Amino acid sequence: MKDIYADHKALEILKGKTILLAEGDSMTSRSLAKILNRYTAKVYVATDGLDALEKFRQHTPNIVIAALDLPVMNGAKLLEQLKKKIQSNLL
Repeated sequence: MKDIYADHKALEILKGKTILLAEGDSMTSRSLAKILNRYTAKVYVATDGLDALEKFRQHTPNIVIAALDLPVMNGAKLLEQLKKKIQSNLL
């Protein structure tokens, strides 16, 4: 079976990168993680916004992909918190 993603040169940018995938739906997160793992160094999966914050603190991924409808803390609030954390580390 041909890998339908193999022809996408844009995915080459993911080589060597780590990704935090925050998705509350387990089927969706498993599917996305399986695809992303083909092209990245590591994918960390979080099931809710607070879990994502903790995993970000532990692993400091290069890329964050977050669903907007995350349980506990929605994706917008998560990204707001991550932005504050990153900005405070730069000062």
